[in-house]
Amino acid sequence: MLRQLYVVPTPHPAAHQTNIPMFLHPQVIEIIERDGLVSRVHDRLGPHMQSRVKRLGAHALVGETRGMGLIGAIELVADKQTKRHFAPSVGVAAAVARAALDLGLVIRPLPGDALAFCPPLTVDETEIDEMFDKVEMALDRAMQIVPATHG
Repeated sequence: MLRQLYVVPTPHPAAHQTNIPMFLHPQVIEIIERDGLVSRVHDRLGPHMQSRVKRLGAHALVGETRGMGLIGAIELVADKQTKRHFAPSVGVAAAVARAALDLGLVIRPLPGDALAFCPPLTVDETEIDEMFDKVEMALDRAMQIVPATHG
């Protein structure tokens, strides 16, 4: 069943950047089954990560949060109430990504001032918390860079 569930061609352009391709090798499937990674993500890690993604929604720069399992994203906005976007020239997602990199975290800025999170299946709760603590710090640092265009 695991092979049928995960070895599915996807037209999504970023699929090669996610966890999907690693499921193609039978030994990887064997390790996933042996270590119970799917149930671990479903029962513990996914809900924990999604609670941390949703918590970012309280930040002044975050207009929307979304995700499922170990995949999450936030959309950054200039005005939280109206969901007004920043001008593309501001590059706020890139500014947050640079601030995160300074903190030792690699996150992916997406078009439209969004940030994507996709940790490996082997992540644990402590690492998820560390990742999101750094994202919060990076958002705070970015607020200092873009205050004139914010709000």
